[in-house]
Amino acid sequence: MQDDDCSCDGYMDSIYTLSVSSVTEGGTSPWYAERCAATLTSTFSNDHYDKQMIATTDIENKCTGTFAGTSASAPMAAAIIALGLDANPSLTWRDVQHITVWTSDPMPLLNINNGWNKNARGLLVNSHFGFGLMDASAFVTVAKTWKNVPAQHACTTIFPTFSKREINDKSVTVIKFQTDGCMGQKNEINFLEHIQLVLDAYYPIRGHLSILIISPKGTKTQLLSVRRRDKSSAGFQHWPFMSVHTWGENPRGIWQLHIEDKVNWLNLSLTVALLIF
Repeated sequence: MQDDDCSCDGYMDSIYTLSVSSVTEGGTSPWYAERCAATLTSTFSNDHYDKQMIATTDIENKCTGTFAGTSASAPMAAAIIALGLDANPSLTWRDVQHITVWTSDPMPLLNINNGWNKNARGLLVNSHFGFGLMDASAFVTVAKTWKNVPAQHACTTIFPTFSKREINDKSVTVIKFQTDGCMGQKNEINFLEHIQLVLDAYYPIRGHLSILIISPKGTKTQLLSVRRRDKSSAGFQHWPFMSVHTWGENPRGIWQLHIEDKVNWLNLSLTVALLIF
């Protein structure tokens, strides 16, 4: 759907999902692609239907030259990952995501598209393309000698709630909260992979909300952009907005959450907010 945000897709917000977007032959984001901070990487696909599409095998022992959309991009990524697993069968799901992050190539897309940011770890990332285009050769080369990442830890920070208040495009609601990343505990976090902001937020027009999070190192991540077609008053009920944009950063310090309405001036009620590393 156009003018949407894939952070409102439950599959995208799962840390177990390796989210793949599409890139046209011209190196741009196609019309059908959605952006969000959960996108990890990209592979090639088509632009409009009158443009070149993907050639591949088809049913009845035939070939097709009209495979298209993210339906083509995701299998291409799966094939690259399969090559990596063949080279190193001991890879875990987190190893696969790490290798994807470190070997995806932003350079072919960098000067053609806006929205690239460098996080505090030095990684270039974009809400449309993740960390760049998947590189099959680089993925397999790294996979061959990859050592399994340490056991996964999870650390949860609960930050202050507030009563109903008016928010608008001239007055951003800012919430600051501090975390030590569970320092000194068994689940201490020193290296971020995914972060999830879990919200119970009630708002008259859900699609008008914009949510930005800023890490202690200054990395700005758009967790939710305006979705003008979403007129629901249901709000967000324990919804986990997921981001990979702070991959490799240390979580310790003060985080900032910026919430605003780009369209109207209405009252927001935030009853539960958790940040999970």
